[in-house]
Amino acid sequence: MVNKLLKIIQEKNIFSITVDVSLDISYQEKLNICIKYINCFEVVVKHFLAIIAIQDKSITGKVIFEKLKEFLNDNKLFNKIIAIGTGPKYDSEKNSFVSLFQQEKKFIVRIKMYGSQIAIRNKRFSKLF
Repeated sequence: MVNKLLKIIQEKNIFSITVDVSLDISYQEKLNICIKYINCFEVVVKHFLAIIAIQDKSITGKVIFEKLKEFLNDNKLFNKIIAIGTGPKYDSEKNSFVSLFQQEKKFIVRIKMYGSQIAIRNKRFSKLF
C-alpha cells in the first residue's frame, strides 16, 4: 500500500505533509508523517504515509529535519513538497525543522497543528497491522 501511495505522490506536482513525533509503547520516539494532495478528481486526499524510528536520545529540529529530508529524498519527494504542518513543540525553536526546510526551500508554507489531530490518524493507522 505504501509503495503504491508513494508512486501516486511521485506523479503529483505538489503535496503537503503533516509531521509529529510521538512515543510508541516501548517509549521509542517515532516520526509520524501524513500526506495531503489533490487527486485527478480535484479532491483533497489525506493518507498516513510513514512512521520512522528516531534513535537519537535528544530530539531536536535538526534531527527531525535530517530524518524527514532523508525519507523525502529517498522517495524522490523533496522537491515537490509545498507545505509542512506540525505542532508547536517542534516548531517553536529558532532552528526548528520547518525553519531548516525553509532555509533550503524558501517557498515552503508552515501550518500550525496540534498533536490530537495527528494522534487520531496514528491510532487509525496502527489498527491496520
